[in-house]
Amino acid sequence: MSDTPEVLTEVEDGVLIVTINRPEAKNAMTKAASEAIAAAMDRLDAEARRLGFVPATPADIDYVVIPEYPTEPVQERVNQEPVEVTIDRPESMWEAIALTIRDMGIDLTRGEASEP
Repeated sequence: MSDTPEVLTEVEDGVLIVTINRPEAKNAMTKAASEAIAAAMDRLDAEARRLGFVPATPADIDYVVIPEYPTEPVQERVNQEPVEVTIDRPESMWEAIALTIRDMGIDLTRGEASEP
């Protein structure tokens, strides 16, 4: 086994960058790599809490302040093209784990993360 860590983490401009570092295995996941990613997510969660972000559910929110809320009705668009929405469907268990981790990060940045 190499002394090189399977997962690298660094903070750049206030952003935690997590990199899988297994080029010889095409960055295939291992238990050690998934544990290192989980540790990085724990680090991110701890830092978010330190900065004052807290997990919230819709039940926790009494009201939402929307700055510069439009006072006039929005005009409907005529001949608007339909928007195609794609859903990420995992092809493997590891891809499902990666998508879950990605979604957890997105939820955390939105303040929607919840305790497991």
